[in-house]
Amino acid sequence: MKSTSFDINVTMLPEYCGWWFYPIDRGNMKRVNLSTFYKFSAAMYEIGVLEEGDKINHPATIQLVIKTRVWLLFFLGETDDITFPHSREIAESLHALLGEVMEKLKGVGESDAKDDSAQLDKIFIMRLKQTIDEFERFFTRESRRVSVFAITSKGIYDTEKLIESAEKRFPKNLLKVMPEKTISDLRESGRCLAFENPTACAFHVCRATEALMLAYYEVLAGQAWPFNRRDWNMYNEHLKKHGAPQAITNRLGEIREDRNAYAHPDITVPLDEALLVFELCNGVIHLMAKEIEKLEAAKTAASSSPPSTP
Repeated sequence: MKSTSFDINVTMLPEYCGWWFYPIDRGNMKRVNLSTFYKFSAAMYEIGVLEEGDKINHPATIQLVIKTRVWLLFFLGETDDITFPHSREIAESLHALLGEVMEKLKGVGESDAKDDSAQLDKIFIMRLKQTIDEFERFFTRESRRVSVFAITSKGIYDTEKLIESAEKRFPKNLLKVMPEKTISDLRESGRCLAFENPTACAFHVCRATEALMLAYYEVLAGQAWPFNRRDWNMYNEHLKKHGAPQAITNRLGEIREDRNAYAHPDITVPLDEALLVFELCNGVIHLMAKEIEKLEAAKTAASSSPPSTP
């Protein structure tokens, strides 16, 4: 009985975890899954143990060949836009070389097991080991040009969440009342903090706070900001005028004193100060969002209640 087809798919890789690179926030930056590369290298090592005289139709040989071809296909697919030109070229050669085994297997039945044509010959093994050595050499060289960095933790914050979703430190009910500009700048401030761009972090988190101040004013006053002049002090004064709690306006006033310095082009914010303003702004954002949620809930309740009868 002869084999006529071979399914090369992910089911041949029970250890496959599904991704090599993961885009961060749909941008060009990607997170690298080191575990996948480790398992790929293990597969490359395993195929190198084949020896002259090994039976082509032995289950272990078939499994090794198919498994390695699957890994090579995934490597080629996942590194299409990564700087591995020579490594990819050799990976294609290795994939084709192992394809020769699959072609031979189509013509080998159980009765041919003792035939020399059913065995891996010396020339094939030499080509195999040479190709694997070439891949390892070029991959080692080209991987040095791939920018992979380890991001250290910042304070008590989870690095992954800072990079991908700093706004999710707030519950969903509060995120619903925040304008998109606040959420976007919160996300940018977290990313800047993670990548140690403290001045940019301070700028974005202050801008996130300012956007929410305007949204808060609109809820309190029942109208959008009507004045041409736009500055943090004026926003805060009008929040006070319309009844914002002192716990909020006092904190905004304290942050404002430093915020003007952060916006100055000659000021560079140290990392420890960026952490502080990040925490202070997130704290007052939380308070304002809770007040907005409370005011909007009260308005909804008032509009839905039946009118009183005389």
